[in-house]
Order: sequence, then structure tokens, then C-alpha cells
Amino acid sequence: MNDDTVTTELRQLLIDYRLLKGRLKRLNIEYKKILSGPREMKSAVISDMPQGCNVNNTQADMNRLINIQEEISDLEEDMKSVEIMFNTLDIGRPNRVYSRILKGYFIYGRTIQELAEEIGVSKMTISTYKKSAMYNFSVLLEGKKACKSILKGDLI
Repeated sequence: MNDDTVTTELRQLLIDYRLLKGRLKRLNIEYKKILSGPREMKSAVISDMPQGCNVNNTQADMNRLINIQEEISDLEEDMKSVEIMFNTLDIGRPNRVYSRILKGYFIYGRTIQELAEEIGVSKMTISTYKKSAMYNFSVLLEGKKACKSILKGDLI
């Protein structure tokens, strides 16, 4: 795998991570909204003819809750995996500089200048750190893929 492919894949992973966080937030809001109870309930009307009550989408809400729980679980697992890679990236590094640069640049959209001012180093140092952080993160990413392949039995 060449450097351009790794860089593109890494950029996409970090962008996807940002999107995962947004998706997780929206799912949690929807989950809480459904848990707060039925949106509309009409009481039974007593008359000569039997009539039931209208509980709006109770079964559909339950099914959606189950789907949301599963999706939240999957998203949290994916995010945890990326966070572990960020934490591993910073082992032996002061102030979590590599993860701060990658998160700042790719996830929060900060410029090299903004990161340099925030961390207190030159733009050239940030660029050098960013390149090293991207390389190290891509090594972790490739290692993760290899581990998944081994666990699936692809390399045995």
C-alpha cells in the first residue's frame, strides 16, 4: 500500500470519526425522545359500539428503539477503537501532541497556524508533527486491519 493510499484512507477515517460523533449525538436525542413516551394518546371513547384507543406507533417505536440501541452500540465500538488508537499514538509524547494535532486538523478543522498557536510551537514544527502523527496513526490502522484479518482466519 503506497503512502497516498494510506494518507487518503487515514483522512477518511478521521473525517468519518467526526461524522460518527454527530450521528451518535443525534441517535441519543432520538432515543431519549422515544423513551419519553408516546407522542399522542387518545383515550377510549365509551359508546354503544366498542372502540379501542389509539396508541400511536407503539410497536414501531419499540422496534426503532432496538435499532437505535444496536446502532449506538456499533458506533460507540467504532469510536472507542479510534480513541484507543489516538491514546496509543501519544504514548511517550508530552501533552498528547500527536492526537491533538490530528483531531484539531481533521476533526475540528483547525489550521496549521491555529494549532501552532494553541500548542506553542512553529507552523513548521506542527507540519512535521502532523506528518509523523499521520504515519504513526496509519501504522496503527494497518496493524488493526491485520489483527482483524487474523481473527477472521484470513491469514492462517
